[in-house]
Amino acid sequence: MDFYKICPDCGRKNDPGRRRCACGRDLTRVSATNDEIESSLRNRGPEEPVIETPPAPMPVRVCPCGEKNPVNLRKCRRCGGELMDIPLTRDSVPEEGPRPGETPARACALLLPDGSRFPVTEATVLGREGALREALKDRPFVSRRHCELIPGPEGLFVRDLGSTNGTWLNGQRLGCEPRRAENGSRLVLAGDPEAQDVRGIYALTVEIK
Repeated sequence: MDFYKICPDCGRKNDPGRRRCACGRDLTRVSATNDEIESSLRNRGPEEPVIETPPAPMPVRVCPCGEKNPVNLRKCRRCGGELMDIPLTRDSVPEEGPRPGETPARACALLLPDGSRFPVTEATVLGREGALREALKDRPFVSRRHCELIPGPEGLFVRDLGSTNGTWLNGQRLGCEPRRAENGSRLVLAGDPEAQDVRGIYALTVEIK
């Protein structure tokens, strides 16, 4: 059966050795065909669309701070909290993929002693070498890396980073486990707020909307 090249522009059947159609179209990249091939292509009909299979749900542990952690982690990769007592759940989105529809972190901020407002939009370390370093540079009782703030869908979480003089939330001294703060909570760095001598402390108010 004779082969030929079909011009993409005018549809003319050209000799398979031709490099250019009579209409001027370049045929060097056009594959030769014949009546049998063309008939089979017409009878095959349109190709069926490929249906992508959605990814299988992955087991995760959801920390109170809102982070979805792989099952092999013992501590939250966002806030450092313990995970082993948190039951497994199924996440409909692969852990490394995007998370459409995920609940965003609530709007959190700190009200400073001078009346200014410090927004907390991501995990933030407070200290003389962290956030608020300018406000804390003359506070020798505040550690260089004093405490960490972790905003999430459930609000603001605070944990101490092994500071020398401690971190207090509403009068309770914090450890390395994150503790949730409420709107209006009092956060105190570098000293017991109930002690007689409070000259070295730095007190802030938590704002959550």
